[in-house]
Amino acid sequence: MKLIRDAIRLRYSYLPFWYTLFYEGEQNGTPVMRPLWYEFPEDEGCFHIENQHMVGNALLVRTIYEPNIRTADVYFPGINQVNFNELAVIGMFVR
Repeated sequence: MKLIRDAIRLRYSYLPFWYTLFYEGEQNGTPVMRPLWYEFPEDEGCFHIENQHMVGNALLVRTIYEPNIRTADVYFPGINQVNFNELAVIGMFVR
């Protein structure tokens, strides 16, 4: 039951973020879901990546299309923009 409660809390914690993204999209046409190169045009490593995208400018998403996958490679774009000490694994999510 705790796992379900935590998942629901996590889901609802993102609502203000989603509302803000859709508002920005309505006001100035900025896409909510963006390819990596949209946020990091100076990082040429982003140009060929098709299984990752950004939600807004803050949330990196790595899609997995096959069942029973236990690990995945993730490309972190930008230079010195990721603080690995602040990443925490929550179920299938990395926060």
